[in-house]
Amino acid sequence: MTSISWSPSDPSLWLTRPLGYWERQMVVDWPPVIKGPKRCNCNNLTHIVTEQEIEVGRFEQAVRATVHNEPHLRADVDLKSTPESWTQASDFSEVFTIKDVTGDGFKDVGDVWPLVLDEVNRPWSYGSGKPLYRCTLLKVLGGYMVMNCYHHGAGDGTTGMFIMGGIMEHYNTLWSGKELILSPHAPKPCVEDLTCGAEDSKT
Repeated sequence: MTSISWSPSDPSLWLTRPLGYWERQMVVDWPPVIKGPKRCNCNNLTHIVTEQEIEVGRFEQAVRATVHNEPHLRADVDLKSTPESWTQASDFSEVFTIKDVTGDGFKDVGDVWPLVLDEVNRPWSYGSGKPLYRCTLLKVLGGYMVMNCYHHGAGDGTTGMFIMGGIMEHYNTLWSGKELILSPHAPKPCVEDLTCGAEDSKT
C-alpha cells in the first residue's frame, strides 16, 4: 500500500494567511486570566462498536488523506510574525497514535473520559512545526473509540464530525481495495471575511 502524503505540494493549498479577529482571540488570548499555555480546544469522541479488527495501517492512511485534504488540519501558528499568522506545519509525527486500553477493562465512554479530558487540555506547541490537530485511535473492549482533537481556532464544534466522516470514508475506500482520490481544498478566509461577503451579497 502506497503511503499517502500528509500534505499537497502546491503552496496555494496551505493555510498561511493572518489570523482573523476571532481566531486570534482563541489562539492568543484564550483562556483569559488562567496562567500557563493558551489553549482553546475541541475533542470529538466517536465510539465504534464492532467485533471486526480495524486495520491500523489503513486507518492511518485514511487520517493522512483527511489531513491532506483539509488545510486547517495541517496548519501551525506563527505568533512571532506581525500580524500573527497561520503557517505550514512540517512535523506530523504526533498527529496519529493508537492506544490499546483493553487491558484496563475500558469499554465505554465513561471509562475513557479521563483520557479525553487529558487530551483536550493538552496545550499546543505553537511555532514548533506541529499542526493543531491530533487523532488518537483507542482500542476498547467490543470496538474502538477515536479522539479527533483540534484547536477551536481551526474548527468549530461540528468540525470533528466532518473529520470523522472523512476518515471513515477514506478507510472504507481502502478497505474495499480501491485507490484514494485526493482532492485538497483551498484554504478559506477568516469567518469575519466570509460573513462580510455574505452580508454584502444581500445588499
